[in-house]
Amino acid sequence: GIAGFAGGIAGVVAGLRGNAIATAFVYFRRARLAFAARHPAEVVLANLMQPQGEPTLQLNLHTMEAAVRLYDEVMGLWHQMQPRLQLPVVVVRHEDVETTPEAALKAACAALGLAWAPELMDALPDLPANARPGLPTGRRTSARRGRYRDALQPYAATLAAHARRLGYAPD
Repeated sequence: GIAGFAGGIAGVVAGLRGNAIATAFVYFRRARLAFAARHPAEVVLANLMQPQGEPTLQLNLHTMEAAVRLYDEVMGLWHQMQPRLQLPVVVVRHEDVETTPEAALKAACAALGLAWAPELMDALPDLPANARPGLPTGRRTSARRGRYRDALQPYAATLAAHARRLGYAPD
């Protein structure tokens, strides 16, 4: 689903080898892509704290350094590939999916040229365990990043560059 993209992008990009990008372009030249944006520090922390579906991916996420390195490589490849593919990209913010899931999903469907169906809501995961009604998602995630500020500090420059590129304020 759209909300699960942040954890799944590494697996998707890891699968791109050799001529796969050129092949995808030839076969999907009119495709529209959905990109789930999330603050880079949040992605790194989530990858360290939450079990990932792909066992081979988990092997790379035992340390903050490894999680940042994987994020940097995947996002670097994404930013390198995106202009070359010349395909429209619809950005879906993780925060929007958490705070207003139906509106975010409807907007993504409209931008992708897909028909809206209420059953699509079933594809979204439940809100994270740390979700508290009435507390905006941005404040929750910002507080989590604050708790791990010291651990993230050695990687601040790397994560800040990606944050700015995605339209987030660097920490």
